[in-house]
Amino acid sequence: MDSIQTPIIDILIVGGGYSAIPLIRELEKDGKDFLIVSEGKPIWSELETSNRLDFDLVSSLYSSVFSFELVEMAKSGPLADIYPTSKEFYDLHKRYARKYESKTIRDRVVKIDNYDDHSLVYLRSGTTYKANCVIVATAFERVIHGSITEFEFNESLNRKTVAVTSIGDSANLIIAKLVAFGANVKLVANGFFALDKSLVFRGYESTHDLEITVDQLEYQNIAKYFPFLYERTITAGHQQSILFPRLAKLLYGPSLAAEHPLTRREDQPTSQGILRVPFLRRKAPFLNGVIAIKYWPIDTYMYKFADNLEEHIKKGFLLNDLPFLIDQNLVELWSKEKTEILRDKKEIRSEGKTCKYDFIVDGDRERPALPPIYRGGSEQSRFDYAYRDQFMGVVPRDLSNVYLLGYTRPTTGGLSNIVEMQCLLIHKMMEDAGFKDGIVSSIDTRITDYNNHQYLSDQRGPSDHLVWYGFYTDEIAKLVGIQPRLRDCRSFYDLCKYFLYPNSSLYFREHGEYQVQGADLLVAQIMEDHFNFIGLGLGLVRYTLMEFAAIATLLLLPIPLWAAIPLALLHFNLPITAFLYGKLGLPSIDRKYGMASIAYAALIDIPLLLCPLALLVVGSIWIPAGVLASTYLLVNLGCWMGWNRKVFNDLRSMRKSRYRKFFSDYKKSFVKVFTSKTSSEMNEI
Repeated sequence: MDSIQTPIIDILIVGGGYSAIPLIRELEKDGKDFLIVSEGKPIWSELETSNRLDFDLVSSLYSSVFSFELVEMAKSGPLADIYPTSKEFYDLHKRYARKYESKTIRDRVVKIDNYDDHSLVYLRSGTTYKANCVIVATAFERVIHGSITEFEFNESLNRKTVAVTSIGDSANLIIAKLVAFGANVKLVANGFFALDKSLVFRGYESTHDLEITVDQLEYQNIAKYFPFLYERTITAGHQQSILFPRLAKLLYGPSLAAEHPLTRREDQPTSQGILRVPFLRRKAPFLNGVIAIKYWPIDTYMYKFADNLEEHIKKGFLLNDLPFLIDQNLVELWSKEKTEILRDKKEIRSEGKTCKYDFIVDGDRERPALPPIYRGGSEQSRFDYAYRDQFMGVVPRDLSNVYLLGYTRPTTGGLSNIVEMQCLLIHKMMEDAGFKDGIVSSIDTRITDYNNHQYLSDQRGPSDHLVWYGFYTDEIAKLVGIQPRLRDCRSFYDLCKYFLYPNSSLYFREHGEYQVQGADLLVAQIMEDHFNFIGLGLGLVRYTLMEFAAIATLLLLPIPLWAAIPLALLHFNLPITAFLYGKLGLPSIDRKYGMASIAYAALIDIPLLLCPLALLVVGSIWIPAGVLASTYLLVNLGCWMGWNRKVFNDLRSMRKSRYRKFFSDYKKSFVKVFTSKTSSEMNEI
């Protein structure tokens, strides 16, 4: 084809949508020409058309919105650490779609032929573009999207049996609606990793309540210098309860993994090992490929939304506490590995148990909706997508000047942080020839090194694209040269920010090549709103002192040192201290965080703080042993008295009668809201 028949474009973005906005922003600053080719039918549009924008996000505001957009929003008033609703989030999408409508061709890419210095992009309409650089951002194909948009949720589901064949945030949303309408849900899955969406301190500083989204409590930079400390504290005993359920049941109290074994996901990667030496590691502290859900725990939900409940449900704040639903026998677990689904008979069978179902909701794994891509235009050299063969999930090993955007997903919150950093990497590849040559010339080594560090084994799986966002964003920040450094810290505030502030895109854009004006001021405001995350720092100190007391006790036992050292190593591999730390958890949401709570914490913390000094003065085993014993007794006393609440999956709170009653009231409000919604839809038709 000659140039007359084939329009030439410098940069062509396939799909685009919201994920490409950070890249487009950089291209506009450079005065670069670009074109977007998109069908304009994202899942968000389908949700709006079917009136299913009726939920809140699983990522907080700071994890759902790009850094420059947050800075712009902050100009209108202080931001809050909240979860946006789906309607609010999609409104942002639509605003950018309108802004770039003139740069968008509404068409579908049916094929891409990739060559060394250009690509030919073929559209369904018959047009072909010659592009110097192609960014593919076509999102994922998901079977479960059809259930979200098309399944009829109404009162006819009452007492009907529904089988749900996967778990994830989308499936959990469906389950929440099914149970609220009175359906009997059979969840056929291989377990899950569940996290509370929000932590609440009532009456913090005696006057103000403090609510923090879990996205803001990941302190990933601690893992660089203290990986063992990070592993043992980040999930506050929850991860250890999955790995050691029997020990958890004994030391940790009611645990989801121990009480409901089918919630444990046996194939989840973990860096825990047998007789592992602490502080020395070859793998990342948490490995890629973990499937997780985030939910509103019923006690937090009641505290936040009980007043004006119907209005909150209308906005999209739905009670989706899957651990509560399982613990109350409102959702029955079936092992996916051991369950046979007989679709012709509408039955599920497992180990001699049979159940008829009325409806089935099928789930699946995310699959990139990539158009066919051929190297050199040859049908025999079709690009075979595998996540581990793309550097950082962005730069394909086998393609030239083609970049993949948005196919890396977070285990927890942070998708917008991931795609914003990917956009910066793509921009750097396009604009800095030396940087690009350095990546391309060593891409095999780079991919191998990353995979060896971030995955448990060489065995590939459909969840390889799930990453811990704060480690991933830090890797890209280091690559493009905008990663903050510990040696640049000049104050206590700088240290708090470096170690305790999450690795969000906003954090990386305070200074440097990709600086966003005003990002530093917003980070400072978020730090102030969260009291400089001092509570996190104190928690880490508390755990360290607990470990010190435990290890000192073992090493001072009246036995030879050659026998005491193996005991200490065994202790490191049995997370007894992590269970103790996790059991202390948070002040119960039923109680104000006032002087009584401060006094209780002081009774625990002061002996821990004095233990090292006392041990220097009096080298007796009774010093650390006594401190450890008093800590254990006080923590368990707090649990027995209802002062403490576990950070994640607190079954003790869920089982209180007030929450069971509230759930009954919630269902009535939910049915009223959704029945009214369905009636209004019918009237419009």
